[in-house]
Amino acid sequence: MYGEPFSTIPVEKLVALFRTAKAMHSPRVKILKAHFNCEGHAATARQLANLVGYKGHQGVNLQYGKFVQALALEYGETNIPNRYHTDWLRFLMDYTREPNQEGVLTLWDNVVQALRELGW
Repeated sequence: MYGEPFSTIPVEKLVALFRTAKAMHSPRVKILKAHFNCEGHAATARQLANLVGYKGHQGVNLQYGKFVQALALEYGETNIPNRYHTDWLRFLMDYTREPNQEGVLTLWDNVVQALRELGW
């Protein structure tokens, strides 16, 4: 479906990306920081919106998607379907949804490890 399985990208590569990516200096990084600080590094878009001061989950979906898209492109990933900005979120996280519940975004373990190495 996508290029490299994102959950298996080596931590060292992610550390290097996070250190050098222009996207990490954008205001949108606050969403990743809030997500990282959530219990289990998991949250719904609505929860993230509340944490970063957005009015609703649509703003988080759009802005987080654009942020992750910028990171993925800087990494060199171009094989993600680009129908919606949320498609790009798979680069850093998994998305699960139970029937009649909101979807949950969970950062990949390698992403969490890389951010910890950076002192988050």
